[in-house]
Amino acid sequence: MVLPNKFKIAFKIISASVAGIFLFSLTFSFIFAGSVAIAKTDQGSPDRAYSPFEIRKTNIKDTKFTISWRTLKNTGGSLMYGDAPSCEQVAFDDRGKNLSAKLHYITVRNLNPNTVYYYKIISENKAYQNNDQPFNLTTGSSIMATGSDVAYGRVYGRKNMPYTDSAIVYLTLRDKDGAGSQGFSSPVSVLTDRNGYWSYELKNFREENLDTLFTYSDVGDALAIEVQIESSNNAISLEVDTRDDSPVKDIVVE
Repeated sequence: MVLPNKFKIAFKIISASVAGIFLFSLTFSFIFAGSVAIAKTDQGSPDRAYSPFEIRKTNIKDTKFTISWRTLKNTGGSLMYGDAPSCEQVAFDDRGKNLSAKLHYITVRNLNPNTVYYYKIISENKAYQNNDQPFNLTTGSSIMATGSDVAYGRVYGRKNMPYTDSAIVYLTLRDKDGAGSQGFSSPVSVLTDRNGYWSYELKNFREENLDTLFTYSDVGDALAIEVQIESSNNAISLEVDTRDDSPVKDIVVE
């Protein structure tokens, strides 16, 4: 397969909104409940190096969701989750239970549709919440997509070599031509493989209400793409027309 020439676009993310994907940074201090430190949003935490920031929820479907975040230093990460605020189940990073990293990516599976789920982020053996309460989200309805339209591309690292560490690719569809679904889709994300490739079935995009598939035009709408990598806090962001998403031009990260 011959891919188009490479290009690069990079900028530093601090706090922004990109094509409907909301990013935010948090620092924390702690209150103690028994032997577990529960995070409380505040400034100047002594454990800031392991505090999660740029926390995102993506891939919210009827039976799964993904939570991703960054830390300043390498550490293990996991989620405590459940359909009650006690969050009695545990999920680990998609790349391995014992992974120590700055970029964390956890998918929770085998869930029930239209159900509220609660979760806490575990970083360096501390539980981080949202103002003393677990984070929460609601899964979508059970709907089935038909047909196929796969967007794909490749991420390259320095010296034009394929990026072999897992990068996170965030994707959002945006209506541009006024036909079909309006506004933005619900955001999704994928990990690159060992050769730097990524792909996603666009027919699976949902509207933000999660109960309806996002209908789009094969030409004239936009696919917003953001790539995050382990070794840099810089994010690579671009937007391509839906006619140019198979493949997307190579993305170079540094």
